[in-house]
Amino acid sequence: MNGSHPFDSDRPEPSALEEAALRWVARCDAGLTPSQQAEFDRWLAADPQHLATFEEYSGTWVLLDRMPEVPPKEARRNSRLAAPHRALWGVLAAAAAIAFVYVGWWRPQHYSDALVTRIGDTRSVALPDGSEIQLNTDSGVSVNYSPDRRRVTLVRGEVHFNVAKDAARPFVVEANGVAIRAVGTAFKVRLHSGAVDVLVTEGRVLVARSSEREFQSVGIPMSHEAPSALPTSELQAGQRARVSLRQEPTVAAAPEAEIAAVSPAQIQRELSWQERRLEFSDATLAEIVAEFNRYNTRRLVVQDSALASMRFGGSFQSNDPARFVRMLTDNFPVKVVEREDERILRLAP
Repeated sequence: MNGSHPFDSDRPEPSALEEAALRWVARCDAGLTPSQQAEFDRWLAADPQHLATFEEYSGTWVLLDRMPEVPPKEARRNSRLAAPHRALWGVLAAAAAIAFVYVGWWRPQHYSDALVTRIGDTRSVALPDGSEIQLNTDSGVSVNYSPDRRRVTLVRGEVHFNVAKDAARPFVVEANGVAIRAVGTAFKVRLHSGAVDVLVTEGRVLVARSSEREFQSVGIPMSHEAPSALPTSELQAGQRARVSLRQEPTVAAAPEAEIAAVSPAQIQRELSWQERRLEFSDATLAEIVAEFNRYNTRRLVVQDSALASMRFGGSFQSNDPARFVRMLTDNFPVKVVEREDERILRLAP
């Protein structure tokens, strides 16, 4: 064997149209940004042949991915194929080479997407680098990967991150002025109206205000330049940090992160939403109702302060508040008033 490629003989060079179609196949496989989608639509509309060639190579992409190795005996028999067949294999080989090189560079290095969930929904998304993010109810993130950084912005809600290791590209989550940096770590971030909660379930993370000044000591350039007085804090697995948010943080007023240990049982309760459950231990009814209201459009309302302060525990389906209400009315002096958009809970006379 002289080391030449088995498809070198009679292999044609792909045309400009074929190369363009293959690049669009790679881009679509990696995920298109809104601007790329608009460009793709314009390219398809420019010539009917564009769509035909794209569909042809899109199918070829799938076939190449599934093609088994040819046994030596079959290879010898196939070497007697006519020249047109060799030419076809040449085109397929060229397509595979272009597609492989393009995806190998584009997909892991450049990626952007906006991910959201509606009230009551959860969602798990695998990212191109092997990381995984799980969005809780009514949550939203913006994901942007570049060759030197992986950045996720938490816009609202609660998300659990399982980060693939890549020391050359830091993974940074930003949430309302707070930044969390991780490499090969699992952690949860929840954005409240007045605070950001970070719970580490595996490995460690660094937490700081989203300013270059705070992260330059660990080599993480950030996108914002807001003033900060929050020192960089390191969290280990089994620790939580709560960072209070201020409208205008100042060096004198911005608080440090409040760090506390979290038991394995508490971590399990806090992640029970991944199985569409809510778990409580000695929680007030006001706290339980607030959690149910995150997952359901028909709200629970507690009218009596004495009832709101009563404590309960248990495990419930997040999308079945009616069952929880029946448990209350069957076992405690609680009365429920049913309305179209809410259930009102009161102490029974």
